[in-house]
Parts: sequence; C-alpha cells; structure tokens
Amino acid sequence: MKRWFEIQNRGGKRAEIRIRGIIGLSNKDSDGWFGPVEGQGGTVREFEDELIALGDIAELDLYVSSEGGLVSDGLAIHNILSRHPARVTAHIDGYAFSI
Repeated sequence: MKRWFEIQNRGGKRAEIRIRGIIGLSNKDSDGWFGPVEGQGGTVREFEDELIALGDIAELDLYVSSEGGLVSDGLAIHNILSRHPARVTAHIDGYAFSI
C-alpha cells in the first residue's frame, strides 16, 4: 500500500522527506475534498520512527504536494520536525492545502 510520506537517507548527513496525498489518511477508502480517495498507509508514529532511524542528519529537504489532511497529524509532524536538530528546508512541489 502506498504511503503518504517517504523518508530517504541521501548520504553525507542529508536526507529527504516527501509528503504526497492526504496527510494521515490511512488504510481505507474515504471521501476527501475532491471526492473518493484511495486509502494510503502510514502513521505519524511510523514517520517519527523512520526519521529517528536516519541517525545523525544535519540537512533535511522536505518536499510537499498535499491536499492537506488531519490537523492532529499535521501538527504532530510540524512538532517532530521542529524538535529535530537538522536544518529543514521546505519545497512546495505542487500545492500545500490546509494542514
């Protein structure tokens, strides 16, 4: 099942996070702002665990193209990234609606 996020180590203390789709939508079909949306996997806990597993990262590139999603999950992601010691650079690839 495709997830709404992907985290990859790019080497040299650099990593990237890609957020796609509806944040927090997980594991079942749902009606979103734009009609029916195919369920996606992924939880905020998985997001945080994968970020921690990267180890000593100094630079994080965050790429977003998202219709928004659950406010609680979006706030949790914001707080997780704010606490992370790496410098985070955000790139909006398409749109960043709502949360």
